[in-house]
Amino acid sequence: AATDVDNTTPRVNNPVSISVGAVDWFQTNRTGSCTFTALEMRSAAQSENPAGGTKKLFHKIRRMMYIACKYRHFYHVMTKKTTIWIRGAGIAGLTAAWHLTRAGFEVVVTDTSGVGSGASGAWWALLNPATGIKATPATHFEQSVIAFETMANELGVGHAPWIRQGIVRPALDKTLEKGFSASASNLAWPEGWVEWKQGVHGLAGNGALIVHRGYAIDTRLWMTTITEALRKHGVEVREHVPDHLSIDTDVVLHATGADILRDPIWSHLTIHPIKGQLREVKVTGIRGTYSALSSRGYAVQIDDGHWILGSTYEHEFIDPHPDSAFDAYILDRFRAMFPQPIEITIIGRWSGIRVGSSNRAPILAAHPTKPGHFVMTALGSKGLLYSQVLSHKLVRELSSRTV
Repeated sequence: AATDVDNTTPRVNNPVSISVGAVDWFQTNRTGSCTFTALEMRSAAQSENPAGGTKKLFHKIRRMMYIACKYRHFYHVMTKKTTIWIRGAGIAGLTAAWHLTRAGFEVVVTDTSGVGSGASGAWWALLNPATGIKATPATHFEQSVIAFETMANELGVGHAPWIRQGIVRPALDKTLEKGFSASASNLAWPEGWVEWKQGVHGLAGNGALIVHRGYAIDTRLWMTTITEALRKHGVEVREHVPDHLSIDTDVVLHATGADILRDPIWSHLTIHPIKGQLREVKVTGIRGTYSALSSRGYAVQIDDGHWILGSTYEHEFIDPHPDSAFDAYILDRFRAMFPQPIEITIIGRWSGIRVGSSNRAPILAAHPTKPGHFVMTALGSKGLLYSQVLSHKLVRELSSRTV
């Protein structure tokens, strides 16, 4: 007679104790419902203990088979058959794909548009461990920056001209001066990471925080480099796939950027959209050369007279496209960094939708009712920074079988 394990097996609070033998039997012999014959259970018991004693193992195996059925996608993580489908080929998805591949996992990456098609496709972005008006050390800043530097070297682009080290944060008012100068003496910073300079030639304000271990990065070249390296390692990166695509895999990492806001399986998350805009400009009248500036806005100098300026943080908006109404807002913040008048001509506009959380913290979480589904989201404007530490955390948890 068939036994419905759902009705006869008590709820299991800690399924991690299940043996690999019973799980392997289930994955090999059963892909449908959680109903098993006594013969199937004894067959699984024999797989668990070939030496005999299957009667004594009967009830234990019934319990194991229930767990294996309910958590069958999750338990592929516990075996050597692990494959991870990463939905989203932005900074978060590609960074996770790289670290998971390096750790030995099989990975496939898909994107409904293309690599870096969402907010990750900003022209240039900062990896800044000293954030906000107080230049507070970001969460896990040291691990994140070192992981980025290591990854860049692994990819062979550690000294690429489109990865520029050093961020200057001019203190344009008393609030910034107090926060930045205090940050320089924060004992959390390792030696040589930040420095307060009183009065910086060519810049407005009474001083500036120099973030020596901060970077300005051409994100488009960064993502292209990762994609090419993944493909060389045999990872399939599929672009322009249909939204309804389904892949038979063990673990799914949802790193779909703003699309996560429309995904019904993640509707329980407390997240919201944030629109950011950049301007590409030509500038005359600036004395000096700078890698990147960050005060109440940020700016990256591409070459002499050519800059990228950002960014807005719009929590309420209707149109996701660039809005010329914000031109003055972005340009005025840039002008404030210099003591002399400068001339600016806008030659390009860009906008993207980022995701933020209610407490401003990034999210890496397992789905509460869908085993094997994980989400990486709410990285905000710190995708380059947080994607590193979250990817390492995911690798550790999958590798140690504690997710």
